Amino acid sequence: MKNLLVINLQSFGDILLSTHIATLAKKYIPEWKVHFAFRKELTLTTAEQDINATQDMINILSIQNNVASVGLIDNGMYVGPLEKQPDEIILIQGWSSELGILKSQLK
Repeated sequence: MKNLLVINLQSFGDILLSTHIATLAKKYIPEWKVHFAFRKELTLTTAEQDINATQDMINILSIQNNVASVGLIDNGMYVGPLEKQPDEIILIQGWSSELGILKSQLK
């Protein structure tokens, strides 16, 4: 079993939209597990003062189809349940093309 870590540095809405990567991976590389990570300091504009907001985001991402685990990026380091180095990393800093571009990358 191989592990793909998707690091998304965008807003939570964009991160949630990027979970389609896990569905595509299940279709094209079913032997891989897909893990997500986002910035520890990410705040929700609707819950800027909520101390549970980070855990809420982790919970929401964790229940998305084919997402194996969710961790955080803290000072440039991954912190989360993935115990070994991922086999591949996808870094998403912005959408410069259509979302479907990832389908061809996974192939």
